[in-house]
Amino acid sequence: MFIKRIEIGQFGNLKDVAINFEPAANLIVAPNEWGKSTLIDFIFAVFYGMDRNNPRNLRSSNRSRNMPWGSDSMNGALFFQKNGLNYEVRCEFGSQPRMDNIVLIEEKLGKTIEIDSEQTLGKRIFGLGEHSFSQSVYVQQMSLALNVKDDKKGELLHQLASLGTSGASDISSAAVTERLSEALLALTSTRRQNAVIPNLESERFQLREQLAEARARETREAEELLELQALEAEVIHLAERVRSGERKLSKTEYMIQLQDLEQAVAKEQAIKGQLEQFEKHLKQVEALEPAPVGEDFIALDQEIKQLQVESSTLESISRNLEIERGAMMHELNLAFKTDSTEYSEPKEQPNFNEKSQQLRSQKQVCDKELRSAYARQQQIELNKEVIQEQAEVTAVPQTQETEKKLKVLGLVLLVLGFASALPAGIMWHPAAFSFVLISALGYYFHSRVKKIYSDRQKAEIEQLALKNKLAEAENDLTEVNAAINELEEQSLVLEEKQNALHEAKSQMLQRQQQAKIREESYLGNEKRFLERRSRFCDIIDNLIAAYPYLNTADIVKKIKSSQDLPQLDNLEYSTRK
Repeated sequence: MFIKRIEIGQFGNLKDVAINFEPAANLIVAPNEWGKSTLIDFIFAVFYGMDRNNPRNLRSSNRSRNMPWGSDSMNGALFFQKNGLNYEVRCEFGSQPRMDNIVLIEEKLGKTIEIDSEQTLGKRIFGLGEHSFSQSVYVQQMSLALNVKDDKKGELLHQLASLGTSGASDISSAAVTERLSEALLALTSTRRQNAVIPNLESERFQLREQLAEARARETREAEELLELQALEAEVIHLAERVRSGERKLSKTEYMIQLQDLEQAVAKEQAIKGQLEQFEKHLKQVEALEPAPVGEDFIALDQEIKQLQVESSTLESISRNLEIERGAMMHELNLAFKTDSTEYSEPKEQPNFNEKSQQLRSQKQVCDKELRSAYARQQQIELNKEVIQEQAEVTAVPQTQETEKKLKVLGLVLLVLGFASALPAGIMWHPAAFSFVLISALGYYFHSRVKKIYSDRQKAEIEQLALKNKLAEAENDLTEVNAAINELEEQSLVLEEKQNALHEAKSQMLQRQQQAKIREESYLGNEKRFLERRSRFCDIIDNLIAAYPYLNTADIVKKIKSSQDLPQLDNLEYSTRK
């Protein structure tokens, strides 16, 4: 690869500088203090970043050494070519490593990669770490100061040999091997407290166990979810089968009732046919003229009176059954929601199961949202507590009085020093240097005031940001509390609807049960009535068979009309011999 161009917005004493390079060797010639070493530091910072700020030792800290006076940021860009592709690196450096930002851009594809401190750009491109690069490719200023006397004794050859084997001019291969062995032992030994590799292996084992547990838990939750879905589908299927069975059962009961009533009508028609046959038989025996006996006539009179009473009782029972049947049909209509037509199919009843399933689904959704709202409420309260703790820790220093005193003291020392040093300097008096030191002390106090003021401003800004975050957290907490109240009210409404639906279903089932009991009572009464009417008809048949010579049609008519029996002289006899 080769570097094509460097653009520096501000870095050390370089500002708004752009330099183009060629693929061959490039030689930079410039006066002292122009910024040649600063340019080399910029290239190193692009590929390996910058260390922490150390204002006490400017030579060992490239961040402190190159930070412009009165500024807390540096920026620039580097263009290079590798494997036929053009790349651009844009970087910004602040007063601390957390404020740095390095972005790699591939010009052809427009792909952007943000470079972090763990995997530096030099490690990606050269395959060398920061230390190896600085000891082999990148040579800082004054890093190879040679001693002439040692050079005469062969020290220079030793340094060059070491440079070829280990990448450092002051380290021999044996020393490198010993250091590598020591570093390997420090990394791999389980007896050392700060051994990196055993700790990483332990952490990796723990992470693998946690990953296995998480996957197992995820698998269990997926299986439970599938099982729950299968159970829900089975419940829905069973509910549908229950509803279908209820409809079939209701239809079967009405069909049975219809068959019973049809049988009763057929039996009544058969009885009417028998009565017609008996009337015809009575007409055939009208010609008979036996001599009636008085005792037989008295017995016949008693039997006919009893039959008259029984006929009246049967008619009363029949009217009561008609009334009871009308009340029963009305109650069945109310209980099963049927039409007013006799023995009609039941209409679709209120689908309590579907309504209950809908309310249950709505309740589950409401409970899920409520749990989510509770979790969000806890998270916001936790964030609020963290922000409050940060606000308590981040206190704004009250340094106004100290700033004022130092500022006044520095200004007084500056004015006094310069005012005293000027006449002494004109007269070339030795005391002029002492006055200059006084001015330097005043300048130190003045710069100290600026530093204290800057720290106080940063603390105030951070305190204000924490207050804004706390206000946002309180607003979010208010919104979440309002949402929780609304969801709780919605949940209560759904529970009330479920209770009302269960109560309505219980009332309907109770009405259906009462209607079925009423229906069974009616059917029992009707059955007993039909049996009693059958016995009544049998008695009339026996009476007609016992007195074949009488005009039974008139007697039957008398029984039905509940009139007195005709007298003996008024009896009509059959003319048949």
